[in-house]
Amino acid sequence: MNFSKVFKRPWTWAIALVVCLLVAALWTGYRVTKMPSYNCGGSAPVSIYIYPGDDWSAVSGRIPEGVSVRNGRDLSTVGLLGGEPRAGHYLIRPDETTLGLYRQLSRGLQAPVRITFTTTRDVGQLWRRLSDQLLCDSAAIAEAMTDRTLLDSLGVEDSTLAYYLIPDTYEVYWTESARAITARLARESKTFWNEKRRSQAAELGMTPREVITLASIINEESAKSDEYRTIAGLYLNRLHRGMALQSDPTVLFALGDRSIRRVMHKHLEVDSPYNTYLHLGLPPGPIRIPSASAIDAVLSAEQHDYIYMCAKEDFSGRHNFAASYSEHMRNARAYASALNERNIH
Repeated sequence: MNFSKVFKRPWTWAIALVVCLLVAALWTGYRVTKMPSYNCGGSAPVSIYIYPGDDWSAVSGRIPEGVSVRNGRDLSTVGLLGGEPRAGHYLIRPDETTLGLYRQLSRGLQAPVRITFTTTRDVGQLWRRLSDQLLCDSAAIAEAMTDRTLLDSLGVEDSTLAYYLIPDTYEVYWTESARAITARLARESKTFWNEKRRSQAAELGMTPREVITLASIINEESAKSDEYRTIAGLYLNRLHRGMALQSDPTVLFALGDRSIRRVMHKHLEVDSPYNTYLHLGLPPGPIRIPSASAIDAVLSAEQHDYIYMCAKEDFSGRHNFAASYSEHMRNARAYASALNERNIH
């Protein structure tokens, strides 16, 4: 066959062009749908966060450093077919294809994130902590958690939801609104306060709110969780005997100064319903966001005769407990002497 004559015919060039285009299309289709293009050879999924307003070019720029990418330009090419990336948190699976990643992002098939917060004194710190883990900002979270109409709809009696949250780890979507997060955490708090815990509180003659308030004091009194049940029993003994709680942390809360290392007689005169030296019973509300372990410590408080406690003179963070005033005064003098030796005022 004389190929020179064949290729001089116009239709042969057309066929060759069609064949070339077909091969190119098939190769592109294979590369986009079958060939690993992202997190190539990876051993675990990698997170990618897409922000509102990001286009496909911006998405490519958000691929985390260190993630092996092959054919990265294909994502912008596939994006021309339609569909914009949706804001959210997604996972790039090992050996992810371009089409697989495109489908996730264009359909908003988010992977949940885990948000974590712990017991804290500062409500603002909680709001900032949540904001650091979510798309919504701390101001929006603060507004939602203090919105009286929203709190009423959620059955929250206090002026802020924050003190009634249960510090833990929760799975949510990164793009959820502040109001949605507030509602979710309120539901989690209600779930925590199940029938068993409510029954335990009732047996103590307390409401969940009162248990939370006492738990917040316990968290301030000690960082040693193995002391929680002992301290809870001590305060319950004082409540049942009609004694003032005489808790130094409530005085510091009333003063608004947590930096005071040594509570003096002048501090005990602060005029505040939170001063448990002047007022009997529990303070009006929690003095911090308590931990679940402190709440459960109140509900399963240790039974004993202690009504006094004093920090140990070895500054270990632990406490000496006493059932009599004379024993307590010996403990208090030992601690005061240790403070004086270290010139702590």
